[in-house]
Amino acid sequence: MELVCLITDDFRFSFEIIAKFKEERIPFTVLSKDDPLPLLNRIIVTTESEASEFSPEKFVLFPSETHGVDFVVARIKNYLKNITQIESMVLGIDPGKRVGIVLLINDILVEYRTITIEYFPQAAERVLSTFENQEVTIRIGAGSHRFLSPVLAALGNLARIYNIITEMVDETRTTKGRETFSKLKLASHELAALHIAMRSGEPVDLTRPLPVVSSFKKGELTAVQEQSRFATNGQLTISRTLARKVLEGDLSLREAVSLQLQKHQPI
Repeated sequence: MELVCLITDDFRFSFEIIAKFKEERIPFTVLSKDDPLPLLNRIIVTTESEASEFSPEKFVLFPSETHGVDFVVARIKNYLKNITQIESMVLGIDPGKRVGIVLLINDILVEYRTITIEYFPQAAERVLSTFENQEVTIRIGAGSHRFLSPVLAALGNLARIYNIITEMVDETRTTKGRETFSKLKLASHELAALHIAMRSGEPVDLTRPLPVVSSFKKGELTAVQEQSRFATNGQLTISRTLARKVLEGDLSLREAVSLQLQKHQPI
């Protein structure tokens, strides 16, 4: 569920505030006045003239002559930084060359972003450091074997500092309920991370050696071999052993192709 609901009939205002929300990475949904309010909604954003139409116990924000759109955004961001009575925190992670990350607090989506795998350790620490003394459940998708090891390695380092519980989620089971999130303006990796965050998984002990992937889904090795043929214009197919190393993250596809070429060079 999103933290912020934008409810207004003023299309010009909608365009301005939506652009600002996207710029500041504030999770939001847009509703009409006839739509029922989500039960877990915390903030309503509307225009000054429409604000009086909402119940006084609701947290309603609106720009005015003295406090513009930037003021509204600042209030929302301040709310995020000062959330009290946290009942649950879940960090959902979709591993890959580009990593999707979402943060749920009390089942409310409060942050989402897509970052490169190289920047993942810094991004994860930034999120955890904001809630330094809070227990955080981290749920990781198990579908991308190649990029799983660096994600787990980074979390293993962070587990020495922060109070985290780590779970591995079977991504093949996260497609159910996809229509539930169809209105969210999330990138594909962020949407995958949200599905992962919403499902419980198998516990992972980060203090032990990282798990070794011993099997892969049907067709994964073949798919990597096909990629190697495409990369070499059909001149070369890497072995299944090298394809497995690519999936495990030990080799890039380019490195695997280079090793295969070395094997076929005349002595």
